Formats: sequence, structure tokens, C-alpha cells
Amino acid sequence: MKKLREFLGFFYFCSEFIKPISMYILKVKGSARIPDYIQVRDSKFTLIAYFSAEHKKQGLQQCGLTEKISDIEKILAEIPYGKIYKLPF
Repeated sequence: MKKLREFLGFFYFCSEFIKPISMYILKVKGSARIPDYIQVRDSKFTLIAYFSAEHKKQGLQQCGLTEKISDIEKILAEIPYGKIYKLPF
């Protein structure tokens, strides 16, 4: 019984650290001289990636979202500037 309690305690301890990470994306409108930018943030809104909208494929590859590039490009085409969007994956 003691070993089972220790195991369950360890499992609970680990489950607090292994939580799914939510990711958010934000389009930032540029001006005449400054281009449009895209921000990728985690669940604590820490900036993960910040790249030009012209180079979104390179930016998404650098932050590890290579397999989701086509899905994110569709989302970026739909969302307005200045609105935070939670990625569904």
C-alpha cells in the first residue's frame, strides 16, 4: 500500500508539470515602412516567435511548427489584425 501511495504521489507530481501547451497566434499590422508581423505565444503568453508575414514559412519552421504550416496559413488568412487566436492543436 505504501508503494502504491508513493507511485500515485509521484504520478500526481509529474502530471502537474506535463500539461498540454496552448499556443496563440497574433497578426500585427505594419505601417508604410514597417511590414506586417506575426507573433506566436505559449499558454503564459511568452513570445516564442516573431517574424515578418512575408517570411511566415521560415518563421514557422524555426519555431517547430513545420507540419502545421498549411493549417496556420489558412488561419492567418482568416483572422483580423490585432486579435489573438488560440491554435486548435
